[in-house]
Amino acid sequence: MANLKHGGLLPLPKDKRDFKFGAVFGLPALTELPLEFSGTPPLQIKDQKNTDLCTAYGSAAVSEDQEGILLSPEYIFAKTKELSGEYQSWGADLRTACKALQKFGSLEQKDAPLTIADGRNNVANWENWPRELDTKALAHRKQSYFSVTGQYDMFDNIRATLWAQREEKRSVFTGVLWREGWLFAKDGVIPHLYSDNGFGHAFKIFGWKKILTAYSRVDGGEQIFEPYLIAQLSNGTQYGDNGIFYFPRKVVNEEFTYGAFTFSDIDPEWIKQQQLTIMQIILLKIQQWLALLSQKSPEIAPKPEVAILPLPMPEIAPQPATAPETMQEMVKRVCKEENLTP
Repeated sequence: MANLKHGGLLPLPKDKRDFKFGAVFGLPALTELPLEFSGTPPLQIKDQKNTDLCTAYGSAAVSEDQEGILLSPEYIFAKTKELSGEYQSWGADLRTACKALQKFGSLEQKDAPLTIADGRNNVANWENWPRELDTKALAHRKQSYFSVTGQYDMFDNIRATLWAQREEKRSVFTGVLWREGWLFAKDGVIPHLYSDNGFGHAFKIFGWKKILTAYSRVDGGEQIFEPYLIAQLSNGTQYGDNGIFYFPRKVVNEEFTYGAFTFSDIDPEWIKQQQLTIMQIILLKIQQWLALLSQKSPEIAPKPEVAILPLPMPEIAPQPATAPETMQEMVKRVCKEENLTP
């Protein structure tokens, strides 16, 4: 029985600096999505063996969709560990792997002097990779990466992002708390019910397909085909559907808690400018809102003085204080009204 306990995916630390795909480009309406979609077919189903290199294998598969050439996951892992500052600890998170491809790029597989057969620590130690290879890797460097977020659930945010980038052949880099039993799922179809124990495992999502299972909903007495995300794993072709697995909406929304990213060759400075534009729209709306408030409270013209006999002041019951709307609450409300993502 294969041992995947060294999958290698670590939880994703929060970072508000991540570019958000939906906020910058917007996501298409779900009605625009076809019933089935498959992006670029995998160039190769790789096998990471019993190692913790899944983030490197998954990110290499995503990059290969755009580059159209086989890349070395071992080099990516070494550069991911170089960013971390050490190479002996287990695994990596998705963002650090993305940063490695953004800073160093990817080395073509034919130029790699080391493979997983040379041992995990040998390939993970960046000092074992000649520095002149970094120049070659720059040819396959990514300019930026985006967090896959939007107005839908995780399942549909991934689908909408894939569809929005179909012309650029961009897939999604993500991961899940993998269960041991899933390795032997019939035809690679991940079940709705599963055990609690698992470990982080990263991979590529490149489309969705309709599947009819015992869990499919019933409409008019007939079971309905439902979409499943198509995942390319790195555990060889002997598992799943020749190395491909299919995830239902329930599992994606509940278990894809390690983040999701997609690569781009867009200048990060341009992206920052787009985010600034969004904030300018928000500030403009706030200014309009404040102006509207001032219009609702016009100045009252002074009335002529009238002699009024003094009367005893009535007792007034204390009123509960109402907290003023904070700036953060105001921004959230304006974003919701204008269908913006801050």
